Amino acid sequence: MCLSFVFSFFFFNDTATTEIYTLSLHDALPISKEYIAAQDEVDPGVLVLSRFAGAAHQMGAALIVNPYDLHDMAEALHRGLTMPLGERRERWKTLMEGLERDDVTAWRNHFLDVLGAAASQGPSHAVLAALSDELGETCGLGVVVGGEIVIIDNAKVGWPLTLDVGARARLPLHCSAMGKLLLSFMPRRGRDRMIANLKLERYTEATLSERRALIAELDRVRVKRVATNNQEFIAGVIGVAVPVLGPHQRVCASIGVAAPEARMSLDHALSFVPALESAAERLSACFTTAGRE
Repeated sequence: MCLSFVFSFFFFNDTATTEIYTLSLHDALPISKEYIAAQDEVDPGVLVLSRFAGAAHQMGAALIVNPYDLHDMAEALHRGLTMPLGERRERWKTLMEGLERDDVTAWRNHFLDVLGAAASQGPSHAVLAALSDELGETCGLGVVVGGEIVIIDNAKVGWPLTLDVGARARLPLHCSAMGKLLLSFMPRRGRDRMIANLKLERYTEATLSERRALIAELDRVRVKRVATNNQEFIAGVIGVAVPVLGPHQRVCASIGVAAPEARMSLDHALSFVPALESAAERLSACFTTAGRE
């Protein structure tokens, strides 16, 4: 059985309060970061952290202890209580700098790096590569992250003129084929809330920058299960995308193809839909199998 303990100690002297905060065993990262963020930089407290907590490897400026060793705990508490103000400030400054550096954006980017690396080396990349070879165009796999599409994997072709969208590239939701596709399959209330918060930037003359027109387009996309990008993001570039289903038959990603209009008209792009849907089924099988493991 796993136990998690949180203790707070408050000690008073003639001039200030020294707070010792001890977390032990596991799952201490959010609480320990909140504690550091809440400190007074003029007179910060001391973080005493279990060596077994996940936060220990990120927060080395804390006093790291073995919570099962009473002598170790007693020494750490004594050291924290008697620690000079200058050392407390230095330790707090180091911990705060780490907190600001390893924020949610850094976590997200690391997650996407890992996700993209796994995708590029897994069976899903083989599906993308086969599709790209079949169509003769660059194909990509995208998911919604925040208010953008993030390409987690792609397979390129060797045309001298091509759309070079690499892994981790970001595309706007409202004027990319993948973005409109995934927006259309969101629950209506969540979709409308996201659209209300989106900046509908007008990238080209074809961009849908009016919310009512975009919602009408999304309703059509949801029925057809196919989304297009007719030069809405980049002038001269055409794209088409279809949904990929994950566990429980929910839309979790989108697979699409994009190319210069000089080589791929909109009608030509739509002729790729059967091949895209076939690849989406194979990707869905990959995701569903992974979800059961």
